[in-house]
Amino acid sequence: MVTEPPFRADHVGSLLRPQEIKEARAKREQGEISTADLKAIEDKAVSRAVAKEAALGLRVVTDGEYRRSFWSRDFFRHLDNVETFSTPNVKRFQGSQPKTLAHRPTAKLGSFSGHPMIDHFRYLNRWRRPARCPR
Repeated sequence: MVTEPPFRADHVGSLLRPQEIKEARAKREQGEISTADLKAIEDKAVSRAVAKEAALGLRVVTDGEYRRSFWSRDFFRHLDNVETFSTPNVKRFQGSQPKTLAHRPTAKLGSFSGHPMIDHFRYLNRWRRPARCPR
């Protein structure tokens, strides 16, 4: 039995967000801190997560989705010609109800003027290691 990497494991990328990110997001929504301040807090948290993943021997690391509320929500709302709107009467889960949002195209899709997730990838890619071939 293999107990040290590389062993077969799947990681979808989501990690529990640290309290400092939750607090910083709330402050950003209230206008108490700038977008740059929020990014600096996220950068530190991502760096800590990646360091821990690397120390565990993971060859593929994640930013923990620390910069996103929901991957799909944040992806779609930053595309050109896509409108995000509230769907207040939709219940997604039992118990606590996160904000329900949906997306719809407002014009032909196809143009792309940039997306914040590209910068998220570039930041995370700083830790890229050359791939090793399995023996």
